[in-house]
Amino acid sequence: MKKVHLFFIGLFLITMMNSCDNENGSSPNEDQCDFAGITFVDNTNTTETLIPQTDLTTTFYPNALGLGIGRLDIRKTSDPNNTFLITEAVTLNANGPAALRLDGTDLIATVTCQRAGTQVGDEFRLDITGTIIGEGIYDFEAEYCGSIDQVVTDCYPGISYTLDGNFVEYDNAQVTGEIFNDAAIGKFYDIWTDQNDGFYYHSTITENGETAPFAVNWFVTQDVANIIFLNNKDNVNMQFEIIQGANAVGDQVTIKFSGTYEENGTIHTITNGLICTTIDIVH
Repeated sequence: MKKVHLFFIGLFLITMMNSCDNENGSSPNEDQCDFAGITFVDNTNTTETLIPQTDLTTTFYPNALGLGIGRLDIRKTSDPNNTFLITEAVTLNANGPAALRLDGTDLIATVTCQRAGTQVGDEFRLDITGTIIGEGIYDFEAEYCGSIDQVVTDCYPGISYTLDGNFVEYDNAQVTGEIFNDAAIGKFYDIWTDQNDGFYYHSTITENGETAPFAVNWFVTQDVANIIFLNNKDNVNMQFEIIQGANAVGDQVTIKFSGTYEENGTIHTITNGLICTTIDIVH
């Protein structure tokens, strides 16, 4: 229903070692990148992945998660949903988690921002460390060194969140946003997608700055919100906030959410939850 903009990166593998300035943890930062793009090495020192800047498009969203809360998004050209780097550590010396996926494998990653920018052409440098858990457990180090290609001032489009360190995303082209004006309960949002297993959100909070907890019986309760896949989970502790409300077809709506839930005795954590879409239908 909506036009979707995808920003891509290209990926190739090189099995020869070719160092970058932060590949060795004791190496100092230098004024020039030894390799412009992304380098990735695990601690077996057998495989290095190089993604050259010529195959990268770096998109900076200065208001991705709300006004002044930025996000850096880098994606692969031929397979944008299976190879990407996304982080909110976008200010100098910021440290935080990253959504790093290589060829469909999610990696547990942490980013330190060593150089930051805000405009097209500004350079970013990110030092990335983490762990690969597969047939064995391997530490890895990676570095991104490149410049911003595009700046998008709107929020990060679609529906996205991080679940236990893994990035989950629903394409904005698949999202339908609806406003209902019910005689009994008043105005509420119904935002959903059938993509993959689907994501279905409802809330009776609709205006800027309103916050609410999660409720299963959202339709009979004022000032609550609901994500359907949480209805059969235990000890759900979620918080929702309307960053930007909507009233008419074409209006943008922005909603943040985060929290925890329990399933089969395991606690799961949702962070950086974001709905950013436009209203398609008003009932």
